[in-house]
Amino acid sequence: MKLIYATTAVLLTLTTTVTAKAETAEEALALANKLHEERLAFPEEQTPESWSKMDESAAAATRAFDLTSDNELKYDAKILLSQIFYNKGSMLEVKAERLAAYDSAVEAARGAQEVNPEYADGYYYYSIALARWAETKGVLESLKRKGELFENLDKALEKFTKAGDLGEEIDGYGPNRTYGRVYFKLPGFAGGSNKKSLEYLETAINEAPEVALNIVYYVETLYAGDSADKIKACAIIDDMLSKTPEEYNSERLVPTKREFRTAEKLREKMKKCD
Repeated sequence: MKLIYATTAVLLTLTTTVTAKAETAEEALALANKLHEERLAFPEEQTPESWSKMDESAAAATRAFDLTSDNELKYDAKILLSQIFYNKGSMLEVKAERLAAYDSAVEAARGAQEVNPEYADGYYYYSIALARWAETKGVLESLKRKGELFENLDKALEKFTKAGDLGEEIDGYGPNRTYGRVYFKLPGFAGGSNKKSLEYLETAINEAPEVALNIVYYVETLYAGDSADKIKACAIIDDMLSKTPEEYNSERLVPTKREFRTAEKLREKMKKCD
């Protein structure tokens, strides 16, 4: 079944629909979070109802932004909107629709930066959406945006989050994880480096081992090395997959389940482990 990406007109219609459910910005933001989390709990679902829930969450976040003059709430709404579109992009199967979703995630994160340029969050979510856009578009076709990506990652690392934490700590050392992934994906002539990738990813796994995706990306880069590195990579991923997502991180269960599925697919490709 071909999925149709929500247009601006659809979001405007849905925004009107959720008006009856949310009288204040706080209510709209709570509704957006609830619908988003419900959709993420079943990422494989490809039904019209499941996609409607994702679009309704985006409409509710947009509604929250429009209802308030409080910049802190506006910032939260834009960050959530970026997360919604980012996660939607990861679930879509049609390339053009995925690109459109990641574009929307980038724009929402840019909106957060405009509301408050001093928080790290907006730069981080901008970076991960742009990185996924580039991966979907094709690395060679996306090289012209490398500087833009690195600039936003650097700002995420330099600043504090809205919650007052170090920028590097956001999303389980997400900026380090993203830098590590980018250096792994870039071709050598464009600055790609497995050594740099491992340096960033080692920070991520040492500081936030509870985030399974840190392990997955580290293993993939490590497996691209020599025989000794391959052996080490196999041991690490097999140890991780010997646990259930519930055992690995029950407090972060929904994303951990997704990350375990990614790990299982990676392990299938690691033929030298068998």
